[in-house]
Amino acid sequence: MSRIESTRLLDIEIGRRLRSARMQAGLSMETLAERLGISYQQIQKYERGTNRVASSTLIPISRELGTTPAQLLEGLGESSEPSLTCITDRHALECARMVMSMPLNARASTLRTLHAIAKAFQPAEAAE
Repeated sequence: MSRIESTRLLDIEIGRRLRSARMQAGLSMETLAERLGISYQQIQKYERGTNRVASSTLIPISRELGTTPAQLLEGLGESSEPSLTCITDRHALECARMVMSMPLNARASTLRTLHAIAKAFQPAEAAE
């Protein structure tokens, strides 16, 4: 992988993490942009990895999201796979929040139920 491709993938991963943190903070792109004094289109470009986030911009963004630049960048570049802790799908985030709000003993049975539901939607050869 070339240096340019590697840098592009890092920008995309940072964008995913920003989007995940924004969603977890319950902020819209518009609200975050307004708080930072930039356009929502700029937030969108950061989240898509189209524009690189400068460290001088990352600090106020992370502050507004209730996190730190270090947390957003943790483990970056150590793996070629996207972070599994970076939930960017609204439905997945809602499921995670609901499961985390349950008592610990209810989570295991909920997970078994989710496995059964997911298995029912897999193609026949993948389910085996």
